[in-house]
Amino acid sequence: MSTPVDDEQLDLFQLGSDETQRQFIRNIVDSYHHDWDVLSELCQNAVDAVREKNPAIGRIDLRFDRKNRTIEVTDTGVGMIREKASRALAPNVTFKKGHPKLIGEKGLGLTFCAFRTNKITIETSTGDGYVHSVMFEGGRDWIDEARTEKPLAVVQTRSEICGSFTKVTAEDVIADFALEETRLSHLLLTKTALGSTYPIWNELQPKNAELDILLTIVDEDASVKEAKLPHVYWHPADHLLHKKSLQEVRELAQNNKIRDFKGWGLPTSEK
Repeated sequence: MSTPVDDEQLDLFQLGSDETQRQFIRNIVDSYHHDWDVLSELCQNAVDAVREKNPAIGRIDLRFDRKNRTIEVTDTGVGMIREKASRALAPNVTFKKGHPKLIGEKGLGLTFCAFRTNKITIETSTGDGYVHSVMFEGGRDWIDEARTEKPLAVVQTRSEICGSFTKVTAEDVIADFALEETRLSHLLLTKTALGSTYPIWNELQPKNAELDILLTIVDEDASVKEAKLPHVYWHPADHLLHKKSLQEVRELAQNNKIRDFKGWGLPTSEK
């Protein structure tokens, strides 16, 4: 006969073991399917950072290093304070809630990048005189059980006068680094937030932001090629006026016809 015990309250979010946490991260990584997903996630975050600071102007530099299997994306966006940078790689952490013109708000993208690679480094500044760096090493080995010790993020801050920026360097990336230059450029402009379909509407072209994009490719023989990419990013919430009222969209959402209001550019209340 079992002995009755008093009622107790359990925090289910604190009951997970290292193995359940490892499986949770595996599920995140397995939810992605393409060799370009790391590149796509880093580009998406860079575009959002630039748009959050100034939607009209900015710069994104991409370094695609075939020799060292490294992807580096640098933007002149808003940057992050130390607290944000420290949490950026954590699962389900997002700073995009309430920003309908930013892409993605699930907080999984950087986590995926951290565990799809074996080393990821974030350097960032809001232009306040400090640069914060976050280094996370051994993520892929941990979920593959090639190492037992749980990897930890190392956070540092240094004094430096500079403008706002974020640079993310993903090393030892599992991706197709054999992509030729033309295919890589096409991929960037069709499969990432650097490109979209706005040229279909000629009247929108003058409204496009002035964003400089520089692609640097380092080949196996260490030779370097540089190319400027045209910026053709377009977001429907910027320009298109839909015919549905906020109430109609809410009804659609309640009936599971759409997941949320993201991208509709809707006001918070009816006028």
